Amino acid sequence: MLEADVHAYLRSMAGPTASRVGSFTVRFDEHDDALPFNYAIPDDDSAPTADEVAELVAAFRERDRTPRLEYVSATIRGSGRSRRS
Repeated sequence: MLEADVHAYLRSMAGPTASRVGSFTVRFDEHDDALPFNYAIPDDDSAPTADEVAELVAAFRERDRTPRLEYVSATIRGSGRSRRS
């Protein structure tokens, strides 16, 4: 599935310093707060809970970063294909 390959690529680009928060792989750039350098990728076929999302938002805010997701909607359970990612 192409969507899963794109997700795998996004996770690989998060690099070796990526961390885990709930069902997300997260990349934080300690030197740059620009949006393209700080983002989270949900696990394939995940359905993040409200608590996981709150934990993710808190992790971004602790670092003075804007919470941001990178994902392909077809890989997220219940997201619907009509959503834009």
